[in-house]
Amino acid sequence: MNANIHRSLLLVSLVLPLVGCGGADSGEKEHTRSASFALVPSAPTLVSPSGVISSASPQYVWNAESTATSYEIYVYEYATATTHHNSTLSAAAANCGSGTGQCDVTPAVTLPNGTYTWWVRGINGDGAGAWSADMWFTVSATGGVGTPTGNISTRTPTYTWASVAGAINYQVYTYNYGTSTTHFNSTLTAAQAGCGGGGTCTTTQTPALPQGEEYWWVRAETAGGWQAWSPNNSFTVLPVAPADIMLVSPYNSQVYPTPTFMWNATWDVDNYEIYIYNYDTATTALNQDITPAAAGCSAGTGTCSWTASTALATGTGYYWWIRPKNTSGVANWSIGYPFSVAAALDAPTLVSPTGSGQSTQPTYTWNEVSGATSYLVYVYDYGTATTHVDTEVTAAASCSGGTCSTTPPAGPATLVSGHQYYWWAAAKSATTTSAWSSPLIFYVQ
Repeated sequence: MNANIHRSLLLVSLVLPLVGCGGADSGEKEHTRSASFALVPSAPTLVSPSGVISSASPQYVWNAESTATSYEIYVYEYATATTHHNSTLSAAAANCGSGTGQCDVTPAVTLPNGTYTWWVRGINGDGAGAWSADMWFTVSATGGVGTPTGNISTRTPTYTWASVAGAINYQVYTYNYGTSTTHFNSTLTAAQAGCGGGGTCTTTQTPALPQGEEYWWVRAETAGGWQAWSPNNSFTVLPVAPADIMLVSPYNSQVYPTPTFMWNATWDVDNYEIYIYNYDTATTALNQDITPAAAGCSAGTGTCSWTASTALATGTGYYWWIRPKNTSGVANWSIGYPFSVAAALDAPTLVSPTGSGQSTQPTYTWNEVSGATSYLVYVYDYGTATTHVDTEVTAAASCSGGTCSTTPPAGPATLVSGHQYYWWAAAKSATTTSAWSSPLIFYVQ
């Protein structure tokens, strides 16, 4: 029976016996009716249970009413439309026969995990009083949360908690009071938590937690809305050696003599140790520690990037490795990646055009660079912020006798009379690109 309907019927049953039937002394009966209404007990005030509890057979506590000689207690589960307890007991049996203090009773009823509403009303010789305001509580075998708790040695723990009957969704929340940081706030369906049919719910932390103490809570959403948060549980992530990492680049490629090395970041790292080995000469080329800040990955996520300041020998092959380190230990070396170093190309030396009196479609000339297979040419008008030439030409098509040149076709490359221009060139090979040349400045007549 719906709890509200049940209570309404009970109220009706109180009113009907008080309806007068007529008689010689109607004034006396009217006085009796007024006295009966005045003497029924007031609605009790409930104390506990409330919120999330771990006991499936809780003790119910409420404040005594001075005129009550007995009490009716009613426990209802809206999710399943089930009355789990409805009984009447004397004030003496509720340990409040004096009419003062608190009453309590522990019914011999085992409640399944779920969310419940309960009421109490007092009764005496004049009838039953009003029902108390309702109070909600949720039964969970673990008090709402289970593991993790205490000290743990993983930064990606699995959270477990007892399912709540009728739950649609769960919200799991993890907080670090020391740093005022929310590290996990996830809402998932009962099916996603693996407890759509009851039992134990689970979800795994992502991303990884830092070292330190964490507090966590869980709450369920049923057809009646979000229920109360569970009591908090705490755990401490112990210092552990950082996780192994994967390299990104360079991998099986040719690079400059001072290449940029990239790898995936990980948590709780004091230093990344990089080791570079020249397998042509069987020697160590570089072995040093790099801080996460120097590699641009202090947050412990994303990609670390670091450029060597010491040039590596050209024309030889290398392997490189990274391993993270902190005060608790050292991770394993990453898988080694091979690479080779190509000789750096010189920047071209420009010849012409330069100075005044140039045509609107000049020929650009520069000195050939050894090892270059192509060249980049760039022409810019600062006055109008316009790029007029941005092209690449092959060495075979543009170079002869130590000099290279190109005449871009008419169109966007056609310059404007009376304007000043800057131009640059850069040399390229299959593996590297030189720095840009120093610019030349010229004027179009």
